[in-house]
Amino acid sequence: YTYSKTIDWYSTATTAFTSGIFNPRCLRCERSNSSLDVPHTFVANFVYETPTLAGWNGATKLLLGGWELSGIYRLQSGNTFWITSGQNTSYDQRGQDTPNYASGVHSVTTHPDSRVIDPTGSGGVGRFFSASDFAFATPGTKGGIGRDPLGAFGPRYNNWDLNMSKNFRFAERYRVQFRWEMFNALNRTTLDYNNLDTNFSSNTFGEFFGTNGNFPARVMEAALKFFF
Repeated sequence: YTYSKTIDWYSTATTAFTSGIFNPRCLRCERSNSSLDVPHTFVANFVYETPTLAGWNGATKLLLGGWELSGIYRLQSGNTFWITSGQNTSYDQRGQDTPNYASGVHSVTTHPDSRVIDPTGSGGVGRFFSASDFAFATPGTKGGIGRDPLGAFGPRYNNWDLNMSKNFRFAERYRVQFRWEMFNALNRTTLDYNNLDTNFSSNTFGEFFGTNGNFPARVMEAALKFFF
């Protein structure tokens, strides 16, 4: 298990100076959770071997005894993300202005378990956060929520990879190993914050339009291996 906290003023930039601090007039306004910040990561692995069933009849021992079950489980916080207004309210032509919070709202409230198709028919997945929590900034200002605002963490990762295998021995020198492996064994959908619409001016603001390519749908494979 790893707990971490990363704070910066900006997380990426280019040598061509095409990116950088959103608001160079107010550096303290840019201090926020880093885009690299992942607060919690838990990874566990295990190996379990069933009894060999010595003393049982041959067929039962062959079919049920000596199986090995192993796996890797990963539970991890999502990455931070920033929300833009889609308007140049500051007139600085940087295109990175943010909205303000609506009255009485002080952080981004996400709904990580939303998995239903949006009833508006826009084609997205159920809204991750609500547009009603925000309002356009006053003309002449950069916006009040800042970069990577409080609570703006994408969906968590929750993944199981499992393996089941058994060795069938022939004399002392030879054996055949059967392996059945499952990646994303529970076939969970992992949404990708990079495919999250964070443009406040968009009709699909707060919706996802893609999954995380690092966690595709369940993949299974079987293999036979001969040892000699």
